[in-house]
Parts: sequence; C-alpha cells; structure tokens
Amino acid sequence: MAPGHDDPRQHPWWQHVPAADKRGVQRRRRWRRLGTALGSRSGQLALLLGLYLAIALGMLRAGAGPITLLVVLPLVLLPALAGLAYWLMWKDFHH
Repeated sequence: MAPGHDDPRQHPWWQHVPAADKRGVQRRRRWRRLGTALGSRSGQLALLLGLYLAIALGMLRAGAGPITLLVVLPLVLLPALAGLAYWLMWKDFHH
C-alpha cells in the first residue's frame, strides 16, 4: 500500500516525534481510517454482508445444511435477477 497524503511519516515534523510516540500515532491513524471506512455506505454494506455470511457459515457448521441453502440463495439469485432486469430494460429501449 502506497503512503497516502495523510501519512504522518510524510510530514516534515515526523522526524521530531519521539520514537515511543510514533507507534501510537500510526495506531491512531489506522483506527481513524477504519472508522472512516466503516462510516461509509459501502463499508457498512460490506460489514453487514460479512456478518450475514458468518451467520450462514455458523449454521452450516452446526449441521443446518438445507436451511443454510435457503439463507444463501438470495445472495446468489438477486444479482442474477438484477442482471436480467437490466438486460430486459436495455433490450426494450434499444430495439
């Protein structure tokens, strides 16, 4: 990962920060970036999707195979349904 514009090591004063404090500054920066990522809509969606999949995998490990299939089915079928709707609308307007 390339250093970003908010990377404290790129600042001219970074050389004057005591060595004991540098680790804390970098840790706070990582937490701030994580908080910003989770604050965005795509970050929240990824977090919810991960939680949903974790619950489904937990159900699968618990031995609830058929129910897990029903739980995961919308994740598989909704993108296909959206693609079909897009294709039908495109076809309707371009033919």
